[in-house]
Amino acid sequence: MRGFKELNPAVIMLYYLCVIGIAMFCTDPVITGFSLAGAVTLFLTVDRKRKIGIHVSFFLLFAVLALINPVLYHNGVTVLFVVNDNPITLEATLYGITASAMMISVLYRFRTFTMIMTADKLMYVFGKLSPKISLILSMALRYIPLMRSQTSKVRNTQKALGIYREDNIADTIK
Repeated sequence: MRGFKELNPAVIMLYYLCVIGIAMFCTDPVITGFSLAGAVTLFLTVDRKRKIGIHVSFFLLFAVLALINPVLYHNGVTVLFVVNDNPITLEATLYGITASAMMISVLYRFRTFTMIMTADKLMYVFGKLSPKISLILSMALRYIPLMRSQTSKVRNTQKALGIYREDNIADTIK
């Protein structure tokens, strides 16, 4: 994916505006499925580390969103089953799956956008439009990786001092 990163930043920005716009506003299940498949493929191509955690968290979010929609919205004709006098319809279930696929596709796209578009590229794209906004945007985006590294340093120091025991909820509550 080295060639895509080396394209003109304006072309990359236009690409992301188009694919994110299509993913957000097109409710056709086939196009949404292709959009999700393309987003996952692009993410796997750009991110060489192959972290499984991000995929698990996105899948859990997909499952939760797909399950919540038919429980809360009962629009539809084809009733699959009834839970506590609330019908679970096929149409609401399919719409929940489509809507959650749209959201996960957009999240994957934004994830790859942050990997490809560096602060310098954003400065190049927005510099001619408004230099002040470009500078503020690049400064704000610079602090995200800095905060992650600082949080990691603090966590490691606390673990070394014995203050921070485990990464679980029970120890955090104590």
